[in-house]
Amino acid sequence: MAQSLRMYTEEQVAEMLQVSLSQLRKWRMKQHEGLRQGGPPFRKIGRLVRYPEAALRVYINSEQTDPAL
Repeated sequence: MAQSLRMYTEEQVAEMLQVSLSQLRKWRMKQHEGLRQGGPPFRKIGRLVRYPEAALRVYINSEQTDPAL
């Protein structure tokens, strides 16, 4: 099966995840520093930041809720 080439902007992903754009950027910076905590995988295309649909689906489906909530 062909993999989706759909890519989302950071604004679109922030809205989908119902988090602030600032929070999404903080997660991205942690990933850039080598800490694999926080947000969904992203790609840099030149100066643009994009979130691949396939990776975003995996991230959303693999996130587990905190039992303390």
